[in-house]
Amino acid sequence: MDPRRVRDHHDPTRSSGCINPTVTRSCSSPSVLKVAGREIRNGHSLQSDQRRDDILNGYSVAVRRVHPSWYRDFFGAGLDFYQAPPLPVMQVFWPDKEGRFPWDDQAQDYCRTSQPQLWISKAETSGPWADLD
Repeated sequence: MDPRRVRDHHDPTRSSGCINPTVTRSCSSPSVLKVAGREIRNGHSLQSDQRRDDILNGYSVAVRRVHPSWYRDFFGAGLDFYQAPPLPVMQVFWPDKEGRFPWDDQAQDYCRTSQPQLWISKAETSGPWADLD
């Protein structure tokens, strides 16, 4: 989806990491983004703290708002292009095989470590994503 179109329709920008191949072999990050983009175009925008069953076949995904402290690290090119404060950015999270998300106590390690915790301020998080400059 053309990012200018998302901006023109006042829909949040979306973000997703790679999909865990143990969750489903039929989905990949580009296909999840394609489905999310189609849903946004059809009037079903991504909202913070939302659970969606229409994006990843057979699994719910969770949506959380990205903390602005991460914008430069992950979306710097978009900031440079638009030269304006960004729209809210939403991150789409996939669950582990048991349906648990990275913030759930029993979530599998892969689910936790392969998805950046962008809803938390960069200053308040740890792990490989916090080392970005």
